[in-house]
Amino acid sequence: MPALPYQKPYKSFDEQVSLLESRGIEIGDRQEAAYHLQRLGYYRLSAYWYPFRQRAESHVEGVDTPANSVVDGVVFMDIVAICDFDSRLRNVLLQAIEAVEVAIRVALAYELGKYGPLGYLDKDNLGPGCDNTSLIDPAHTDFAMFLHKQAEMVDKSKEDFARHFRDVYGGVVPVWVAIELWDFGTLSRFYQFLTASDRSDVAARFGLSSGKKLANWLECLNDLRNVCAHHSRLNRRHFPKNPSFPRSRTFPQFAHLRALSDRELHRLYPLICVLMYLLDQSTPSDACRARVTELIGTVNDVNGLKLADFAIPDFWQREPLWDSGMLNRDDLD
Repeated sequence: MPALPYQKPYKSFDEQVSLLESRGIEIGDRQEAAYHLQRLGYYRLSAYWYPFRQRAESHVEGVDTPANSVVDGVVFMDIVAICDFDSRLRNVLLQAIEAVEVAIRVALAYELGKYGPLGYLDKDNLGPGCDNTSLIDPAHTDFAMFLHKQAEMVDKSKEDFARHFRDVYGGVVPVWVAIELWDFGTLSRFYQFLTASDRSDVAARFGLSSGKKLANWLECLNDLRNVCAHHSRLNRRHFPKNPSFPRSRTFPQFAHLRALSDRELHRLYPLICVLMYLLDQSTPSDACRARVTELIGTVNDVNGLKLADFAIPDFWQREPLWDSGMLNRDDLD
């Protein structure tokens, strides 16, 4: 099917306000509406009024395109409030992800350090995952692509410590230095390079006996981190990967998640549960937990927003994960 020419014209902020009015959105103060369109952008805000667009009875979500007009009662300032709530939630989650990411870096560097400062560069110290064919460049393995990226990160970094290792050691850096240059995605992928035994040892530091489970969680949290870091929408988002959870009865904090549908498992709430668990296991922080808890508790205060948009159960605060706060470090799945 040939591509259609794009023909939608440029519109001033005032014209954008008029367009929203024509689609049934209640504007109120036009000047205030134009201000928020200038602050946030029409296209960003459109993702938040999308769920309120009119749909035919036969509409199939994800297949059919809803009408441009919205259902009755949609107020522009409510859409702005939903968007602003999303922003606050991203910022709070990023703080929690940062704490977990740093803890994972420390645990991974400590485990790899037993092979020597440069042991992480020797494939003999790693597992069979190193030999997987790269999806980016099938002519190379995942490990070969890592080595290339590692050298590139050291070479291009403007950090003083990277410059020091370039000048003094020719760019050769020990694992506890190199890991400070890795992004979360690289951290997650390298964890999968480890032997099964080493993955299990790292996982045990976070109260898990399954290295595969931690690998799955890191992949999922990397997706969440990217969404938050790029200021993308969390509300009603379908994440590509969903976390798997321990089946053992020693993990009652995850039991309520088994009642979620497959669609709900790809929403935000399961990721928040994983994040809170890892946060408690690594760097217990009542302040960070309190910020997340407080913000979730205000979801229903925002007109047009509801807990179900994130797959959060109605009585989430009664669940062991939230009720007990701190988790038992000795629980193993």
